[in-house]
Amino acid sequence: IAAGGNFLGNGTDCVDCPPTPGACCFTDGTCEQLSRATCKMRDGNYLGDGTLCGDCPPVIEGACCLPGDACEITSEISCGNLGGEFQGNGSICSDVDEDGVFDCFDICPGTPDGDAVDLEGCAFIICDPGGPYSAVCDGGIVVIQLDATVTGQIPEPVGPAILVSLWTTTCPGAFFADPTDPDTTITIDTAITGCPLTCSINLECMFVPVLELMRTDNGLPEPQTHDTPVVLFLDCNGNVTDDLDDVASGFSADCNGNDIPDECELSDGGDCNNNNVPDDCDLDEDDPDGNNQVSADCDANGVPDECDPPLKIRDCPENLTVKAIDVAGIVVDYSTPETEGGGCEVTITTEPAPGTLFPVGTTTVTITARDELGRETICKFDVVVQPPDEPAPELPPAEQPAPPGADPFCLLFAYQSTCGAPLCGPCGLVGLINTFACVSGLKWCLRRRRRRERRAHPRSR
Repeated sequence: IAAGGNFLGNGTDCVDCPPTPGACCFTDGTCEQLSRATCKMRDGNYLGDGTLCGDCPPVIEGACCLPGDACEITSEISCGNLGGEFQGNGSICSDVDEDGVFDCFDICPGTPDGDAVDLEGCAFIICDPGGPYSAVCDGGIVVIQLDATVTGQIPEPVGPAILVSLWTTTCPGAFFADPTDPDTTITIDTAITGCPLTCSINLECMFVPVLELMRTDNGLPEPQTHDTPVVLFLDCNGNVTDDLDDVASGFSADCNGNDIPDECELSDGGDCNNNNVPDDCDLDEDDPDGNNQVSADCDANGVPDECDPPLKIRDCPENLTVKAIDVAGIVVDYSTPETEGGGCEVTITTEPAPGTLFPVGTTTVTITARDELGRETICKFDVVVQPPDEPAPELPPAEQPAPPGADPFCLLFAYQSTCGAPLCGPCGLVGLINTFACVSGLKWCLRRRRRRERRAHPRSR
């Protein structure tokens, strides 16, 4: 009870709870909260446990021809309760022939012999295609459901005839599922027509005799035709209103005057800098709305500079390995890579630059690209310089043995002793000393010669 429930008593079970009533909708438009069983007994439409009468669908009504030549729009059940004749869902209390009598009371009397009768104020036709028909143009195939009212009345004695309707259209590339069906569909290929599009459909209604009529003036009403516009409109913001109307009414802003609501350009990725202003309005130097953040477009590509693709260095050089020509290193040249993206002019710097003397060892080269907006990117690679090859050691010239008798000292002393050269000539004491020295030197030379020969030609002992 505290929770707002209905206590059934001690020992009771939940299955004993009475069913929850729901909405019971009647054909006359009334509704009551009843149980399922009660609603069924009263020929109502039960919507389910816990439903409300506000959930009942609208009642489809039509013309009810009442006694006394009266006509009212009621439901079929209500018409029967009033003792009237229901003319069908959606029918109207019409007076097409304008004779002051509702059409459902017009009678076309005939004679047993089929004589001609006066059909004036009797034969009529209703051909109402409704509309205008409109649909959102999504750039593809658009299918529109047509809903027309086609009714008529002809005198029975004149002869059998049928009421025919025929749809035609001026919409290019369009076709009907069944052009003779009043409630057919029309299919339009917007890839052919483009968007937006305004064209028309035409519904023609006529009575067509099945056999030759028995009177010269068959009295059939003239065919009726109705032109109804078909409008395919753009609705980028999903408010079921033509974008042009959104702009014209001021519902949507259109800063660039292209008849597209600004919110649609923003949602389609047209706000690359996220400032809630379409990009092409950012580029409008005149700033007509006074609320745009003007952006530069130095490369004239129609995109704000801050939204240009990021700056990149293409094909950064790979690591290089070279051999030095001397201990100082070697001059290394390399190609400067190209860039892509960025805004306007891009400056490339290299450190160390191509053509620089690279010392022995590993040196990292840094390439930096920078655009006019200050955005930069770098790439790096290594230049490895190997030490030069060491030169071959210089060997002393090989000592050549002097031929026998060719020792310079021995030749000198022999010449002096035999030829009386100044060092070995008879010159008194000086000459004696010189002669002694010359003879001693000669002996030394001879001993040196014999040792050399023994070394060159050893003998076994």
